[in-house]
Amino acid sequence: MKRLVLAGAGHAHALVLRELVRQPLPGVEVVVVSPEPMAPYSGMVPGWLAGRYRFDEIAIHFPPLAAAAGARWHQGEIQMLDPARRQLRLADGSTLEYDVLSLNIGSTLQPPPAEHAQVLPLRPLAMRSRDRVAWPLWCRRGLGLALEGPHRPPLSTAVRGAVRGVPDPRITRQNGRGVGPSTWRNPMNLSRRHAARALGSLLSLPGLALAQGAQGSPLKFGVGMFQPDREKNDATYRPLATHLSQRLGRPVELRTVDSWEGLAKSLANGETDLALMGPWGYVLANHFGEAQVVSTILYQGRPEYFAMIVTHPDSGLNSIDDLLGPKGRGRSFAFGDKGSTSGYLIPFHEFQKRGIDPEKHFARVLYTKHQAIQTQVTAGQLDAGADFNRNRDVMIAQGMISAARSKVIWQSAPLPNDAFAVSAALAKDGAFVRRLQAALVEVGPLLKSQPNLLPANYTGFVARDNAFYKPIRDAGLATGKLGAR
Repeated sequence: MKRLVLAGAGHAHALVLRELVRQPLPGVEVVVVSPEPMAPYSGMVPGWLAGRYRFDEIAIHFPPLAAAAGARWHQGEIQMLDPARRQLRLADGSTLEYDVLSLNIGSTLQPPPAEHAQVLPLRPLAMRSRDRVAWPLWCRRGLGLALEGPHRPPLSTAVRGAVRGVPDPRITRQNGRGVGPSTWRNPMNLSRRHAARALGSLLSLPGLALAQGAQGSPLKFGVGMFQPDREKNDATYRPLATHLSQRLGRPVELRTVDSWEGLAKSLANGETDLALMGPWGYVLANHFGEAQVVSTILYQGRPEYFAMIVTHPDSGLNSIDDLLGPKGRGRSFAFGDKGSTSGYLIPFHEFQKRGIDPEKHFARVLYTKHQAIQTQVTAGQLDAGADFNRNRDVMIAQGMISAARSKVIWQSAPLPNDAFAVSAALAKDGAFVRRLQAALVEVGPLLKSQPNLLPANYTGFVARDNAFYKPIRDAGLATGKLGAR
């Protein structure tokens, strides 16, 4: 993937990002880097200096604009450009590689010496907006704008001179503020509405209103119980939630849902906006609530995984034929919950194809969590149970079970991996879906520098649509588990 770096939060790059919302560049990662997230619109600066606007009312807020365009925002100051290596070095010591670099960095002014005045350079203006220092009133007077207004910039001392140090006797001191003649007015008669319209025209684009105007509306992000407990699950997926919040320009609230079936229902009825869920849970949410997949997670670089049946080495069972034949009759068996793909749907379908009703074949059938299945099987408390390769790998790696005690006697054909899906309401917003897909695709390359974005062995996301989950849908229909809507 090629990387385009937009260095500087200027008007030109704001327009580039606007066009990227309208027409994304496939296969291109876009990164915006600038020391300040706010870029003032120069046409409204006079109104701000006059105290008619707050600074946030005249500025373009770049992080949500970048998110709307599917770009990554990086706040930092560039200290060195190395064209030979195609690399930027930032003030914090980090580096940023690029294939194509665009510079929109503006200028930084050095004020001339002024014997009788305190002169403050207005560039870079985003940084000046934070300074609680005296503002050059000669600049205001030259703009012909009134000084009165509820949002005038803070002043700490009077300015008693004009440019080049020439004293201006008309400037006086009142209440710690420098003020000029009361005849200063606004000859252009700029209203707040008219001036703000200019800024609005720059940023008028589909989808940006969601990124800027809805920042106070959190996205509810549901995650299935991939880890042994809720606390560990939340800690594992919180970095991903933070990443999505930064890229989408909206708060993202993470919550672990105990059961796959519960997560499917939550997404289907709109209680959850985004979900990382098992394939069967996604198919249920799509079938009953028109949720839509936007991406599939990658495990060791592949968008697929396997269902399996495990037993312990003392069971005397060596294959699925043993389990479903006379040797297995009257034994105990555990499924996952009924919203699980590998823990329920796929093994149930396999039993059905072989003419076996598990409730009649086994003496005891229970439905529980994947971690509990492995724990009880390896301890000899259950004869066999359904699981999936990723869970087994994690539990072995973390020392929760012994590989020697978890004996695989059946494995399915490859299954489409876990789905990252959105509710039916969000699925209708094509611009949002594209931004979300871009944020997810970005995770893979970021794992080199931020390995905690995903658990071990997960390597990113790839864009996929509903058709990718047809094998799961077919199994649901064949078993009768996917009924009428």
